[in-house]
Amino acid sequence: MKVMYQEKHIRSQDGLRIYLRDYNKYNVNNIPIICLPGLTRNSKDFHNFAKIFCGSRRVISIDMRGRGKSDYDNETKNYWKPDIYMADIFSVTSSLNIHKGIYLGTSLGGLMAMQVALIRPSSVSGIILNDIGPDLPVKGVMAIHKNLSKNLEFNNWNEAKAFYENKYKSHHPNFSSEQWLDQTKNTYIEKNNLIISDYDIRILSEAVNTSQSSNLWQLFKAIKKIPTVCLRGELSDILIESTFNKMKLEKEDLIQLTVKDCGHNPQLDEPEVVSKLEFFFSLIDKS
Repeated sequence: MKVMYQEKHIRSQDGLRIYLRDYNKYNVNNIPIICLPGLTRNSKDFHNFAKIFCGSRRVISIDMRGRGKSDYDNETKNYWKPDIYMADIFSVTSSLNIHKGIYLGTSLGGLMAMQVALIRPSSVSGIILNDIGPDLPVKGVMAIHKNLSKNLEFNNWNEAKAFYENKYKSHHPNFSSEQWLDQTKNTYIEKNNLIISDYDIRILSEAVNTSQSSNLWQLFKAIKKIPTVCLRGELSDILIESTFNKMKLEKEDLIQLTVKDCGHNPQLDEPEVVSKLEFFFSLIDKS
């Protein structure tokens, strides 16, 4: 069954157009989910998740500036300013008249979700952290930068898929050929008869200039009273096991799930993830 969604562009506070997908916009019975993607990722990553859950609630997935169908920013430093991302997110929720939501964030998106909770705690009913925590291992972060900072071009989708599968096979050893093609098409776009990255490559140029001194554990404390699920890929080099365990010590009511045979990051449509999130949503809807 084909799942329909509305495509929209919202003007940000500085005039850039922010793209989003709006699934089941007329469902107002349950609290909506706002999906925030990873560093260079986009709204396409949440399509399979939305197909599963949009039958019971509204699902919004956003292309942050410089990604997917959103405008690129001429000021590349803005890609590393949390307040810019917050303003973009609030522009979206305000335009859609969403005053309270469940925030689902993958990787960088999870840090954004916690930042929303810090600034506007009353607007957050729950948080789902997808393979992200308050400690970022240098090795894992550097691997991401190395893999994403090159301006790649491919002649066709098969060529792009072969490259992508070879690069990330260790993260998802059990992916099918169809899943690899889906992931490839979530990552790249066809333009001028070439397959290229679906994000502004300059995002990574600012990464080396960004301070890593911010205390993410202080940010994690902002969600202490907010119902939260944390998902971790068993093979992840971004959310390592020791950090995962420490998060539970800091937040005793944290709901956790480790997805086996999975690296960075869980795809959100795994049966065990769906079951855990259905339970989580039922708790929030009852509260």
